Amino acid sequence: MMESRIKEYLQSEDKELKHEAWNYVEAHYKELGKDFIIEMLKFPDTGTRYRVWNFVKKLVEEKFLTVEECKALSPYFLEMLKDNNVVVRALSWYVTLIPLIDIGIIDKEKVVKEYSRILRDLNSLKVNDARFKNYEEFVEDVYSSICNIPYSSSKGECELLEEIERMKNEYSEIIKLTDVPLINDIKGNIMKEIELGKEVGKLGIDDLFDVVDKFSFIIDGKCGDKTCKDVFPLRDVIEGKINPLKEMIENPKEFCKKYGLELGCDEYKPLLVKIREVVEDDEESKVFYSILYLNWISNQFKTMVNTIQLPSEIDIKVRMKAELERITCISS
Repeated sequence: MMESRIKEYLQSEDKELKHEAWNYVEAHYKELGKDFIIEMLKFPDTGTRYRVWNFVKKLVEEKFLTVEECKALSPYFLEMLKDNNVVVRALSWYVTLIPLIDIGIIDKEKVVKEYSRILRDLNSLKVNDARFKNYEEFVEDVYSSICNIPYSSSKGECELLEEIERMKNEYSEIIKLTDVPLINDIKGNIMKEIELGKEVGKLGIDDLFDVVDKFSFIIDGKCGDKTCKDVFPLRDVIEGKINPLKEMIENPKEFCKKYGLELGCDEYKPLLVKIREVVEDDEESKVFYSILYLNWISNQFKTMVNTIQLPSEIDIKVRMKAELERITCISS
């Protein structure tokens, strides 16, 4: 009786009721049992189904579920990569997909080729029909928008997945190094928002995040023929072995000339005045640089998300299958 009531709440239109029901499941999943959770991995409400799949990595690590059990149910996750709910679809791609690939539940190549396979099949048929051509172009546009990121240097089959993997590795490295100066603000690999807010306040720099945005050139700027993060290695900056902005404060123009930076260096003088006390302090400078690097990776992720446009209203696979059958009288 209780389980049926929970399932009812988990597909309620009342968002608060639905959220509380999920909190209960998350806290009492062992009591509810494996069969209940497996049923949730197939749940018709994809908002709830997404939450359960996002919980899978923890369940596997605790040996509550096995990789093989989850792999058998993976089609229910893959459906959400094309879900009509844009939030479910985006979170499935950007948050849950990579962890499931990492623990062997989802086959990365299968996901990458899901769209390219449809396109390849269309191209191989070479049907001389204007209606068919429109659908071919449609799928090609969708596949391109999902996989190809304008700023990516990757030459792989799907730049999006490679970009997510790169960011994950870069974020992990930054978190490891910032763990000491931000020891009170990071738990595992999760930022504690309230504590970080206090840390930001203690620095006493007005519009701090606008300021760190301006100084992100020490990461992604060009220092001569190198990227500046190679000239100013993250580890050396965070550990206080080098302090590039302290050096810049002393003589902005000479600093830019020395490192081959094509910046209006004198224009940075008012900003350098703002951060002077912080970057000249050994401990506070480590906190400042930690926030600078975390802000940079956050902006990178936002840029990637804003670049991708996922299909919003249709299930491509179903629509394409119907169109192929209608035009060619071929059914699988």
